[in-house]
Amino acid sequence: MQRLGIAYLLLIGMVGLVSACERSGIDDGFGDASVTYLNSTTYVLEDGLINVVATVENARSDKVALAYARCIASRFAINRGFTFARMVANTTKQQGTRRTATAIYSVSAELPQGERKLDAEVVAVSCAENGIPMV
Repeated sequence: MQRLGIAYLLLIGMVGLVSACERSGIDDGFGDASVTYLNSTTYVLEDGLINVVATVENARSDKVALAYARCIASRFAINRGFTFARMVANTTKQQGTRRTATAIYSVSAELPQGERKLDAEVVAVSCAENGIPMV
């Protein structure tokens, strides 16, 4: 009986952890139909380090452009056989109705140290659910 209680608590903890990861992957304002995902480019800076530039139009905040960059980084990681990515730095700029996010990510097969890390597959699912392209 006690084993079942411990297993139940672990399961509830895991569900909460996965939910928190999903919520942290994609933020508010993504259901807005007026947002257009214009383009993205990924550059390999060096082994395990990439630069993602992603541009959106009609976004209500920089968070939308940053989420688009996160989706692109996740797809890059998955396509290259990596499981995780960690944002190293990011900037955003706005010109008229366009917002551009430039973000540098490290990608790895092992869970990286530090903050702002993401599980590429969890983020990819969240991107698909929110209609954010990963191409």
